[in-house]
This record gives sequence, structure tokens and C-alpha cells, in this order.
Amino acid sequence: MIIEPGTTVTKFQNRAIQESGAALAAGDSAYAAVYRRALMNYTTPALNATPEDVARRIVKIVGKRWPAARYRVKWYDAVAIAFTRVLPAIAIDFGVARWIGLQELRSPRG
Repeated sequence: MIIEPGTTVTKFQNRAIQESGAALAAGDSAYAAVYRRALMNYTTPALNATPEDVARRIVKIVGKRWPAARYRVKWYDAVAIAFTRVLPAIAIDFGVARWIGLQELRSPRG
């Protein structure tokens, strides 16, 4: 059985933010704005599971007589995985690119 907590609020995230300071401060990088947006999207506390969320999920699963093979902690992680099963990879890539702002890197056509 696998428990997939997805992004979880831990010291790892705080460390990632701390270590990202140099990359975010580099104003001359074409990727700085995209990196900042991606980092914010992946470290937003409202979107992340807490260690308590993970523990509650484990407690619920332990008592099951016939547990499933996989469990996700947050409902939207299950939805995201479902999308990967029905949408083509190009659609997933497009959505993720828009979510983190990669379209901002394209040079204007003219």
C-alpha cells in the first residue's frame, strides 16, 4: 500500500524558499519571474497537506480490512492524477506551463 501525501508542509519547503533567494534576486534572469511564480504555486500552504492531514489519513487506512493499493491525502491530487489518465500529455504540459507562467518567456511575435 502506498500513501501519496503530495506537497506537504515541512521544513523542506522553508529550506527551498530560503535557498531560492539568490535565484529570485537575480533580476537579469529571464527565468526569475517564472521561477518565483512556480515556487509560490508549489509552496502555498493552502494547497499543501499538513503532517496532521497525513497522520489522519494513515489512521483511517490502518483500520481497513482490505485497503486499496494507493491513497492520496488531498482530494485535488486524486483529481490531478485522473486528468493525467484522460488528457494527452501535451494538454497537461500546456496547463502546467500556464500555471507557472512559462508563456511569459515567449518573445512577442511581430
